[in-house]
This record gives sequence, C-alpha cells and structure tokens, in this order.
Amino acid sequence: MALSMQAIQQQGANTPAEALRQLPAFVGNTATENEVDFGNGDGSALVNLFALGPENTLTLINGRRTFAFEDINAIPLAALSRVEVLQHGASAVYGANAVAGAANFILLNGPGAKPYEGAEINLLYGNTTDRDARVLQGWMRGGIANKRLAVVVAAEFYDRAAIYSRDREISADADRRELGGTNQRSPTAPGRLSFRTNPAVAATNRASILIDQRENSPSGPSDYRAYNPNSTTDPFNFRAFTATQPAMEKQSYYAAARYKPFGETLQLYGDLLYSQRVYENVVAPANVLFDTRTASSSPYNPFLNPVPDTAAPNSLNDNQLRTIRYRTIRELGPRRSRFDHAYWRFGAGMNGNFALDDNAVLGALGYDAGFIHERVDNERVDSGDFFLSTLQAEVGAGNFNPFLGERAPLSGTIPTYTNGIATGTATYNNVAAARRAVFIGHSSIDERHYLIDGRIFGTLFPRLYQGGIIFALGSEYRENSRAEVPDRTPFRLPLGGQLPAISVPLPEYRQEVTSFFGELAIPLTTPLMQVPGVRSLTVGVAFRYEEFESFDLGYDKSATFDNGGSPRIAVRYEPVADLALRASWGKSFRPPDSQELFEPQRVTFPIFFGPFSPFGLQPAEGVIVGGNPDLRSETSDTYSVGVVATPRFLPGLTLSADLYQIYTRDVILPSEDFAELVLIANGRSGGRLFADHVIREEGTNLPIQVIALTSNVSKRLVNGLDVSAAYKVPTTNFGTFAVSAGYNYFFTWKTEALRSLGSTSFLGDYRDFDVPLAPGAIPYHKGFIRVEHEWKGLNVVATTNYISSFNDDPAFLTTEYLATRGEQRTVSDYITLDLQLSYEFRKTAEEPAAARDAKEQISPTAPAENDRSAFDRLLSGTTITVGVNNAFDRNPPTVLGAPSDNYDTSLYSIRNRFYYASVNRKF
Repeated sequence: MALSMQAIQQQGANTPAEALRQLPAFVGNTATENEVDFGNGDGSALVNLFALGPENTLTLINGRRTFAFEDINAIPLAALSRVEVLQHGASAVYGANAVAGAANFILLNGPGAKPYEGAEINLLYGNTTDRDARVLQGWMRGGIANKRLAVVVAAEFYDRAAIYSRDREISADADRRELGGTNQRSPTAPGRLSFRTNPAVAATNRASILIDQRENSPSGPSDYRAYNPNSTTDPFNFRAFTATQPAMEKQSYYAAARYKPFGETLQLYGDLLYSQRVYENVVAPANVLFDTRTASSSPYNPFLNPVPDTAAPNSLNDNQLRTIRYRTIRELGPRRSRFDHAYWRFGAGMNGNFALDDNAVLGALGYDAGFIHERVDNERVDSGDFFLSTLQAEVGAGNFNPFLGERAPLSGTIPTYTNGIATGTATYNNVAAARRAVFIGHSSIDERHYLIDGRIFGTLFPRLYQGGIIFALGSEYRENSRAEVPDRTPFRLPLGGQLPAISVPLPEYRQEVTSFFGELAIPLTTPLMQVPGVRSLTVGVAFRYEEFESFDLGYDKSATFDNGGSPRIAVRYEPVADLALRASWGKSFRPPDSQELFEPQRVTFPIFFGPFSPFGLQPAEGVIVGGNPDLRSETSDTYSVGVVATPRFLPGLTLSADLYQIYTRDVILPSEDFAELVLIANGRSGGRLFADHVIREEGTNLPIQVIALTSNVSKRLVNGLDVSAAYKVPTTNFGTFAVSAGYNYFFTWKTEALRSLGSTSFLGDYRDFDVPLAPGAIPYHKGFIRVEHEWKGLNVVATTNYISSFNDDPAFLTTEYLATRGEQRTVSDYITLDLQLSYEFRKTAEEPAAARDAKEQISPTAPAENDRSAFDRLLSGTTITVGVNNAFDRNPPTVLGAPSDNYDTSLYSIRNRFYYASVNRKF
C-alpha cells in the first residue's frame, strides 16, 4: 500500500502519525502524539503493524533504515513525496525488525520520485469544535531541475495546543463506576490525615478529612469527619490537571540534491534533514505522605505527639496524629515534563546504471552506495516537584502548613500547639516554603548512528528464453550508540512526587551490525511467450545474513548474535492478464537491543492486576527488574498468499486480498511483564514454578518481592486477511470519480507465555496490564472507504473509518458489574466520517484568436499572457481547502482498562470533531 502526499492531505492529516493511524493494519499499543504515559510520553510516534509492536516494524527513509526518524512525527510533510507500507515480513530484504513489515518514507527527489520543480506554499489553520486543540501549520518547498542537476529544499512549522483530560467527558474523571469501572481517584489531597483513636472506633474514622476545606487551622478531631473512599468528593480527581493530548511544536528543514556528471552512469546525491520538536506533558500536582515524625513536628499540629524518639501511641484512647497527606496543588501547580528533541540526518551516495549491449552474461548493471549519519539529542526538564527533605524541614520550622484544606489561605498567622495544647501563634507561607523546596530535574539522552551500504543489481544471462534473471547483491554496516545523562540528584527518597523520569542512570551502549544480502527474481514464463494458462510465472528468492555485536561500555559487557540467515521465497503467477496470484514464505529475526541486554538492575513498585489479585497487588519490597545478557533472539516465520485482480471489463479497478500468518518463537518479554507472568505461574503451581523468583511473607503467603529480569517466553501466533481496493472512473462531462478502501480482519491473535499456562487469545479484547504479552486492543475488523469526485478544479472527498467493537479488560470492572452484567463489558465500535472540499484555480485555457476570413492565420496561443485578467494571474495555481474530520463529533469509545484517559491512544484520537482550512499556492 502506498500513500501519496495528496492522499495524506485528503485525509486531513497534519502529521505522518495521523495519516498512518488510518491504515487497517495499524493496531496495538504504540507511542503516538496522544501518549501521556503517566508523564513519560514524549510526543514520539512509532509505527505498529498487526499489533506486533513498533520493535517489529522497520521504518525506512528513501529505502534505507532510519534510527532517529523512527519517530515519524519528526518527518515533515513538507519534505514527503509518498509513504510505502510493506506488510507481512521484509527481514530478508531490509534486515532485522521488519517482522510485521516496513514503512518506507520517500522524500522529495528520493528513489523513484520525479525531480521536484517549481515552488509551493501551504498554510493551514485547524481547531476542534471545543476550540481546545488549535493547529497552526505552514510549509514551503521549492526545486529546480535540468538534465544534470536537481535541487530541492523544504521547511515546515507546526504548532498544536494541548487538550486537557478535563476537556473531554470520557477522560475528565478517574471515577468510572457509573460505567462499571473502578474509582481510580487518588486518596492524597490537602485536608487529609489519619490519627489514632480507641480501637473500638470504626477503622474508617481513623482516616479523616477536613469538614471545611477552607480551614487553615484545625483545632482537633472535631474539625474532621471520616474519609469515604467511595464518595464522589473525598478522593482527589487528578484528571482535572493532566493533559490528554499535550501541546507540541516542531520545525523542520530539508534539502536534497542530485548531480549527474556523466549521464545515467554516475549520479551523486545527498540530503540533509533536521527537525526539532518540543512537547510538554502535564500530570497532577506533586503528592506527599508525611510520616508520623514529620507530621508531629509541625507547630500547627493540634493532636497529641508520639512518645519522644518512637512512633508508638501514648495510649489507645489518645488522639495521636499518625500521617498527613498533601498535594502542592496551588503552591507549585501541575508537574510538567518538557521534552526537547533535536534530530539530524545526513545522507550521501552515488548510483548509476550501465547498458551492456550484446553481452551474454550481463544485460544491465547498476550500483548504489551510500552513507547515512543520524543524531538525536533529547533533553528533558521536569518541574513542579519538590525535595522531600527540604519540605520536611519547612514543615518543622512552621513555614509550611500541611494542615490546610484545599481552599484554605496559603499564608497567614494561626495558633500553634504543643502536644494538643495551644501555645501561641506563628506565620506560615506555603507558596514561599514550597518554592524553597522546589526541584527541577534535567536529563538527556544522546544517540549517534552510522550506516554504510553498497549494492549492485542487474540482469544475468539476458539471452535466456525468458529474458534473463534479475539479481541484487549487497552489504551493509551500521553502528549505533546511546548514552543517557540523568539528573544527578538522587531521585526517590528526596522527592515527594517521584517523577518517573529521574531514574537510575543507564550506561553507555554501542551496537555494531554487519550484513550481507542477495536477491534473485527468476521469470519462468513471460507474456511474450504466450503460454496458455500461464501468462507469467516468476519465482523470487532473497537471503540476508546479519551479525550483531552489542556492548555495554559502562560495565564492560558484550553479547553477540547472528540470524543464521533470513531466507524468503516468493512466487507470482498470472494465469491471465487481469489476475495474479502470489505467495511468500520467509524467516524474520529480532535480536534483543542493548537495554534489554544490559539495563542495570533496579527496584520498581508496579501494581499488578490479574487472577492473583483482581484489585491490584503491589509487592512491599518491590520488583527487581533489569536487562538479561542471556537473552535469545526472537525468530518468526511469515507466510502470505494472495490475489490481485485488475478486471478488463472494469478498467480502473484494482482489487487485492492477502491471507497472512506470523508465528514467533522466543518472544522477548520486558521485566514488568515477566514479573506478572512469574506471579501467575508461581501461584497456579502452588509455588513450584519460579520458586526462586517470588519471595513471600511468612504467615500471609503474600508476595513481598519479585525478581524478574527481561526474559524469553514461548510463542505468538497472528494471522488474518488484508484487503485493499481502488477504482477510478473518468467521465467525459462530469470529471473523475474514485473509490478506495482498505480492510484488515484478524483470525487469530494469541500468545503462549509458558506451556503450563496454555495460550491466551487477545482477539476481540483489550488487555494491557493483567496478562503478559498483552498488545492493547485487537479488534476483529478495521477499515476505511474513501470516495472522491474531481471536476474542473473542484474536489470533494469523503472518508468513512471503522473500528469494530471489542471486550474491555475485566481486571478493571467491579464485582457488582460482573455480577449483574456478565463477565464482559463491550467497547462499542467506532465509525467516523471525514469530509473535505477543495477548489483549485487553474490557469485560464488559451483559445485560438478569431480570424476575419479563412485566409488569415489563427494564432494557436491567443490570447497572450498579458491579456489574462489580474484575478486569473493572482489566483492561478492556488488551492483553497476546507474540511472536517470526525464530522459527527464522536467520542472515542470508553475503555476502562486503558491506563491514562479511558481510551486507546493508539487506535483513536480524543480530538473529536476537527475542522480546518488551508491555502496552497504553486508557482
């Protein structure tokens, strides 16, 4: 499938990610421009085909592997010529990671692209009906070309405002009980504390909340009531502050040149691409739980203090303060993570073709050799959090009052207490104290990538009966390095909000890859031979050998892998002129990356959902995660069989359908997912399996620690049907009508992590947390149909997109819902309509001048250019476009199992109805 720049614009897409999301094969969890990821989403967008993960889909630019620009949001539309999506396995041709296929972005003046001539300017404004996701985009490009030289340049600016969770009903509240989900609001907010009372008192009275949230000086228990975790007001709705589609700004520049000093025998080429993207993620204000010592150190504490140097109560009947919960909602505001990414790509090379006449061995010979250098500089700045140790000192000094209600004054003079007895007054200023404790974290990741390759291609034995054998031979070497420089401030204990970015430092990694490849296309019959029933028959063979050497430079570790050879065999058979049958088989390969191999071990505290704990389990001593140098490579067998029809009785119609299957062994499972697998297997086997990975508490038998490094598990099977159609009908008087469609249907999508656990089918389900290898949502059906009519410069496009329903994650449904509604909650199907209307002002057609009589010669180009109207000259080449995506303003369906904002960020956009207008001028 190929998407031209025109097709992308007709979708109303402003970025490559928006365009590719419409593809029927684009399903499953991946990073998108919607990604929040609890503050870790950085605005990157990665291609995921058939839900096999972005690590199994290769991204190319001009036919060569890209590293930095696998984040396709860094690729500007201004520089784009077309996108070719190659599906069902391409590792033998392009190398490792192309298990599901590859997305090849062909830029201006790229391979197979006609040299760009002229100039073009495009300006676009778009916004939602709610006016909260304004988009400003402008780009220009221009090029010159002659027989020897072709040069093109392009530049683009893009700016998008943020959508906040509170702006959409679907994401505005973390309490989804009205839909059968759980209340995921936070228990931490101002005005919350716990104090010890007589054990005969109900336990709920020990966790209390201020009766009046305007109170800044509570005098004791009488100012508090029992905290109700099931109420609609007591828990804190953090969604009121989070961004669901963060703001993004980017600018990009592109230049490319070709030069042919000796005609087709030698062409020198080079290109330069630079993009800078700024993305600001916003999450809830920092939260803190002050322990007994810190809480009791406040001079504003009206409760009894503990016995000196202990945390024990004075007596069971005393109102002794235990803990205080607080959020710096008004003091510091939401936490913000600002990601500043800079991408560079430089490429240079030479290619050429030789025509070898009267040569019995070589009928044609071509070559292509090139060099690619890419660089990524990622900087992250985290703000809105605080040093816990500093804030604790401010509490003890009376500068910060943790007893405030959510609407209480942030500064003032109030009574002080000692062991519950008023002693005087003191002045607090929470804003000033919080600012003295403020934390701003700086971290960066630097990547450097190099690629050198060369290949020759041509035709062998051109005098054979079928015209010869087409061949290609080549080699490639690439080197990748990555270094992370985290903030030097210790991240966990001194911080209140535990910003996830400031993590254990990663060492410096390097990977070197050497590969050799060859391809043959052997025609057995051709149309010229006129064999009945066998118009043409071609067999293709490809083979690629790759060797990987990975190094952990910080800890002097290394690992070596090779693919043992990735073969591919393809057959194409045409019984008649308008029908072709095709089939292929191949092996694909994905080695573990450097982080999967060498990531240092560290302790995390995830919450697990599953059969062992449907309401969530967090091991008290955490989960030990990290890389594993003993990992094996993933290997996959890919199969496809299909048909392409171009019936003569319907000229302009092309239909294609392919059955595909991808079977993967030794699937690499990340540490957190492997921990979940360990817990499930250990529990079901009565502690027999993974006994040395799960440490349980004596007496309760609850898991208190899990050891789970990145590991290989068993297998994954995916198969389905991929269909596309295009029909173009030109008419004499009514312009051109065109219809295109795409559709994907999954027959199977299942995994088997361990033989003892059996297989798990994800088809028609959304699973994200509760089962290992969960890929996100896997709908049975996904497709689109587009209708276009062009007539005298007027172009009308209507596109209908469809995603079928699927079952929600049962781990996030309440027992009451399951008891009354059954075991499943259905996420509704999703149908949207996109409309676009454009008009191109074309140059007035030139007509012959009138002759006075038959003897006069008629000028073929009259009227002259100067006779054109000023209006014609001004608007000629201008296209005005208006459009609306999601015309009926449909919300994405609610997915209660989705971690961030109750919808699948990979399948849908929460932008809803989006209208836009653009002006394009070609010179």
